[in-house]
Amino acid sequence: MLAFSPPSSSANPILDQILENRHAQDGLVLTYFCDKRLRIDPIVITNVIRVFYKYNRGTDVKTELDYIRRILLNRGYVDGTDMYLSADVFLYFLSCLIEANTTAPEIRSLSEPTAAALREYVGRRGDSFAVSARVLACQKLGVNVQSDLEYLKELQECDGGWETGWVCQFGRSHKKIGNRGIPTAWAIKALEHEAQP
Repeated sequence: MLAFSPPSSSANPILDQILENRHAQDGLVLTYFCDKRLRIDPIVITNVIRVFYKYNRGTDVKTELDYIRRILLNRGYVDGTDMYLSADVFLYFLSCLIEANTTAPEIRSLSEPTAAALREYVGRRGDSFAVSARVLACQKLGVNVQSDLEYLKELQECDGGWETGWVCQFGRSHKKIGNRGIPTAWAIKALEHEAQP
């Protein structure tokens, strides 16, 4: 829904279904539409918030936004999540939420804590997916990331692409899901952004 922007008439029934799929105890949107997989993931919830704000329904996900704020302020993202291996991915999607909602004060208030968290990660090594996510997040929030840009260039392979980055993992088995396409696309996007005057 974020990528293809269907009209509200198509999106709203899906958003309603997402709201009905909340955990009975804490009231947070679940990762899966399945009674047997009652999992909550902060990165998935961040993207749920993004799509609700995109369709002017941010008030419907206030509980989720409060949860994400607590995760950010209490550093609940530092070890990644059950599905995503890196804190950088959480901060990236949070930066996307902030960048897209500059007029919403409840979102704008997340900007400085997110930028501060990103500053702590600048200069850390990681795979191509984590580093490209961090660079893009820093660029969105105006955090100096020059050292990571240089490292990202070092990770480029001789065929022009980037190494396999570990995008996510299965929750139960923890088998990693790797990909070259996403890190390559994100790295190119980061380098293009840096090249702009």
